[in-house]
Amino acid sequence: MKYFKKYLISVIAGITAGLITLFIIPGQYEILIWLVLIIVLGIIYSKMFQQRLFLYAFAFSVLVGIIITIVHLSFVDVYLENHQDEMATLEDIKIYNSYRLTLMMIAPVYWLILGILSAFSALLFKKFQIIKVSKM
Repeated sequence: MKYFKKYLISVIAGITAGLITLFIIPGQYEILIWLVLIIVLGIIYSKMFQQRLFLYAFAFSVLVGIIITIVHLSFVDVYLENHQDEMATLEDIKIYNSYRLTLMMIAPVYWLILGILSAFSALLFKKFQIIKVSKM
């Protein structure tokens, strides 16, 4: 139960970001969601974790990325319809004629990028105390 709230926050963030990029924000503006997500996760994790901040922020951000991927794979047809650039790329590298498999093979790169950038963001917010929020 010690980490339940922390996992829950990460799962909710992942589901929310996944649904927003599917149904609200067109594919060409998805980078904005990623930037907002990195900043928000950095703020949350800088307050949530007191020790081993980079490690925990990285791990929980990767969890957020995994949840986003699960949401995207659950609605892969909607995802590809709203992300024409990604669909063109997937057409070129499609593995075994499967968009889902191709997305699953590419997704870990995004998870690592999200994890590293969110962890660095958390370190910056912690070091400079850019935003003052009570501890979670």
